[in-house]
Amino acid sequence: VATFGPDHIDTFWQSPDARGYSTATRMRYLKLLDRLCRHLVAIGVRKSNPAGQLVRDGHWPKAEPDPIYLPEDADTRLQAWVQPHGGDDPAALRNRAIVALFLGTGITALEGRTARREDLQPDAAPPYLRVPAHGARDTRTVPLAAFAVPILTEWCVRRQTLPVVGDLVFSLQASGEPITDMSLGKIVRAALLAIDFEAQDMS
Repeated sequence: VATFGPDHIDTFWQSPDARGYSTATRMRYLKLLDRLCRHLVAIGVRKSNPAGQLVRDGHWPKAEPDPIYLPEDADTRLQAWVQPHGGDDPAALRNRAIVALFLGTGITALEGRTARREDLQPDAAPPYLRVPAHGARDTRTVPLAAFAVPILTEWCVRRQTLPVVGDLVFSLQASGEPITDMSLGKIVRAALLAIDFEAQDMS
């Protein structure tokens, strides 16, 4: 951490995994490296910030990314997977609700992580999620797909009984800290693996 330079960052972009990163993902990594290096300079571990100029030269994408759609059969299985199950503990119920929220609204990971209880209204007519303004996006109201309403309704009821600090819809800790992107990724991957196993069992 004390000696890497811009050339090391450039080498990282050439790795097999990093070649497919979007412009937005690259900028997120650069901003993270920039914050880390500024901290290391401040505490005397480094003399320079190799990510600083790269962040200044970089740019966020101006256009919305192309949507990616699941195959129809996988989408159908995932909609079935997010329905309430009688034996679900709070963590399993929360995970189904998380997948349902993303699948049933198309919101971003950041919007899902920071969604607050007052913004999620599955009992309204029609059901909706209010997404506050952030970045270049204005406040908007996103309708909830019908398949997502039962699990989100049940989660809202269960959420009120849990000893969780704060008003986020979802958190992994009782402290009320937002769910990390890594944890969201694990939850979604687990759901996709589950429906793959179900498909194999049916074949």
